[in-house]
Amino acid sequence: MAIAFTFQILSLKEAIMENYAGMASEQIAAVSFAYTLKVNQVGFGFKGQAKNLDIISLLKGTGDLATVIKALRFEQSSRSIEMVFVLDVGLRVVAGANANRTGEVMDSDGLVSLLAANLTLGQIKKSGIMTYQELALDAPPLYRERTNVLDAALKGVHSLDIKTSGLTRYTVTPVYDITVTVAAGQSLPLLGYLLTVDLVNGKQSIPLAVVNEIGGFVGIYAQRADNHQWATASRMFNFKIPQLTNTISDITFDPLIEDPDQWPDVFDAAVQERGRVVSRQDSLSSYAVTALPVYSQQGQDWGEEPPAVLVRGINMWESSFMQTAVLICVLFAVAMVVADACTLLLTLTIFMKPLERMARFLRTQGNMVNLDEVKQLAKRRHLFLPVLMLAVVSPTVAVGYLYWVRGHMLAAFATRVTAAPGITSMAYRLKMTQMSLGFYGTSLNGAIKDLLLAPTDPDLRATVNIVLSAESKNRQIEYATLVGADGRIVLTPNNANRTGAPFDPAGLVTAALNTSQRYMRTAWITWEEFQAEHAPVIQEYVTPNLPVSELHPNTTHRSALIRFGATPVWSGDDTSGPPNGVLISGDIVDGNTAVPERSNNILTRGYSAIYSWTQEAGVRLATSAMMKPGNSTNAWVDVALPSTEILEKVRDFGYGSKRVATAMMDIRGIKHSVAARCVCPNFLIGSLGVQDEVEPYDGVPQCQAIMVQAMPWSAVEGIDMVAMKWHYAGLAMQAVKTAALVLLCKRSYTAFKRVILHAAGTKQARRSHSGGHHPPKVQKRRWWAMTSDDIPSSSDMPEPTKQVETHHHLSRSPSMPSVQEDQDEVGSTPPSSPPPPLPAAPPHQGADKSAGTSGSASGSHSGWLNLVGHKYRGGGAPRVHVCDDSEAAPPPPKPTEL
Repeated sequence: MAIAFTFQILSLKEAIMENYAGMASEQIAAVSFAYTLKVNQVGFGFKGQAKNLDIISLLKGTGDLATVIKALRFEQSSRSIEMVFVLDVGLRVVAGANANRTGEVMDSDGLVSLLAANLTLGQIKKSGIMTYQELALDAPPLYRERTNVLDAALKGVHSLDIKTSGLTRYTVTPVYDITVTVAAGQSLPLLGYLLTVDLVNGKQSIPLAVVNEIGGFVGIYAQRADNHQWATASRMFNFKIPQLTNTISDITFDPLIEDPDQWPDVFDAAVQERGRVVSRQDSLSSYAVTALPVYSQQGQDWGEEPPAVLVRGINMWESSFMQTAVLICVLFAVAMVVADACTLLLTLTIFMKPLERMARFLRTQGNMVNLDEVKQLAKRRHLFLPVLMLAVVSPTVAVGYLYWVRGHMLAAFATRVTAAPGITSMAYRLKMTQMSLGFYGTSLNGAIKDLLLAPTDPDLRATVNIVLSAESKNRQIEYATLVGADGRIVLTPNNANRTGAPFDPAGLVTAALNTSQRYMRTAWITWEEFQAEHAPVIQEYVTPNLPVSELHPNTTHRSALIRFGATPVWSGDDTSGPPNGVLISGDIVDGNTAVPERSNNILTRGYSAIYSWTQEAGVRLATSAMMKPGNSTNAWVDVALPSTEILEKVRDFGYGSKRVATAMMDIRGIKHSVAARCVCPNFLIGSLGVQDEVEPYDGVPQCQAIMVQAMPWSAVEGIDMVAMKWHYAGLAMQAVKTAALVLLCKRSYTAFKRVILHAAGTKQARRSHSGGHHPPKVQKRRWWAMTSDDIPSSSDMPEPTKQVETHHHLSRSPSMPSVQEDQDEVGSTPPSSPPPPLPAAPPHQGADKSAGTSGSASGSHSGWLNLVGHKYRGGGAPRVHVCDDSEAAPPPPKPTEL
């Protein structure tokens, strides 16, 4: 049993640890998503800059250098990237955002020449290591991407602080001459390249994007130039562990980096290493960690060692599951040992030890026992049932413990999905960040600035209409509207007739004009407003050939959930005063499956959905996608939850809460662990992108949108079976042990009954030896009331029966303390005159009676029992005669004549 208990504890602990490791394995893809998010956004933005006519003109030799440098510096500051270059076809610098390096050959990490030889790639995005010497040549600005200037968590890690090489993300984009016309099948003339360099060291945007949503630990580890330590750009939600000490030795990641077999395919989120990382500081925190190499992001593997490793850690001791599991397992083992020990001890003490003590006494006292003690011991027969019940306590508790383990495992597995809505939130914010960055650049367009000053100019209106139409098409959004300082529409490309109409969705125009800040808000749009806009029907998706959703407002003709963005616009270069207008962007959520698809792709499985709530309509499905089992390239859409009770729990949590409600549900016949969380409807756009606003913009503290993420039970079923098999084995061993204890109790009680109860002359013993009938009672006669007729003659006297030692029948059981028993009535006081002498009683009168009957027939003497007679068989008992209270029984007297 000790071995079984040990394996039960170890298997349960390992199952919970495996569950945490599985969580880290799934969530490492979220770190990869955050890592590639910025480089993808930079790449998307510079694909647009590759069509900038000012840059094209400069590469053709006719453009203005100052204008191009201004555009490059705008991109640099808005995206917090250190270097931006315009290169000609000879890889020489034409323009740069920092130091004047015109004419220098720039081929960072060999990427530009690589693209020149493989123009079909279109654009290269790759991670690499840039030396400090190369950084110093360009004298770039220092961007920390932190929440505030007082946050010094990563101080001393930035490459410009410690003057060391740093991890960088490169993008290289070709620039073609789009001003010329070529024949079909021919390529446009190549003019040059756009090169961007974004440092990772010392920046918090990547870890913060994950930690702020799902907590835990996130680290980006890059090998230093001295090949000694792994420098980190990390973030941990638990601030008990200082950020500066979160370093991991070479031995942790060297095998991962040095083995080419460990370099997975591009975009493969497979876990490469799992381990336990303990902080160098004194701490009780232990993290289940998974690592993923940073690869080339351009679409093919270059066969190089990854320059860095992404790390995701989950604190296994933050919740009470681990502590509770270990504590309950230990208490259960102790309880079982105590219960079994008590059962065994009581059985031996109550039933077996009296027999052993009686046998020892018989050997020393010549087969004499004290009748009073025997009768008191006989009372112990009433303890048989309690002892038997104690013997079955163990399996009863074991069954209850098994049910508890099962429930605890289910609860632990349910926590695996608690972070999943945070991943859905990351996918939800992606479009917001794209819109905010895109429209921030659009707000600097000269035509838009001029139109705010001359809103009726037809040429300006035509130009701005083209610009906003392109933004709507490129970003797959329904709204791209310019609003004046008076809160009225200046231009919307969807419907020219709306010019001059008031437009302030979700109070965004008012907020942007009053604060000069950029905002994103989740709001409701009515079907009537959608009709009035004449917005295009855009249904965004990620997976090709996905079924078309039927939840778009153009299909349902009902109100819908929408993400609105507001960007203030100034007509001049001075932004210190109030804005002259606001750019409004809007993206319909209903019927667009891109968000749930991205969330499922990050987790590689499951069900994702967004629900909306209004006072009038209640809870309603906005969009959903569910991966088909075993097929990550196809999915079901518009799948609703079988019950919305979990969504009501989320609404009770209140506005802006990140608390998660969980439940188990069958979705499309597949068991899922479901988690739901409220969407914060009010966001402020800062230097790090979208950030939550803690106050509702409309004053209504209700959750308007709810994110749902579900994981199939099959993800944890294997872990569950490994943990439970040892508990089932332990339960089987408990059953065998209980059967053995019950058998021991029965055998002990049987021996006790055969000897003690028969010797005590109990009523049930007399009945058992009379065939189940009440035996006749023996008339008790006092010696002074006896007559001569009561005295037998010598001829009636039988010969003395040979005494037979019986201690060998009684020496097999231990004894227990006596139980007080009522005594037989002692004879009354004899008269004062001395009685006449009496002959000795026949020594074997009633020899064929049972022990109980013989004891009764011998009178009411309280004294010793002389155990004489033949060997008893089966349920028989020794023959008993009452003797005087002397040290030893005298020999039978010879018969005498009166």
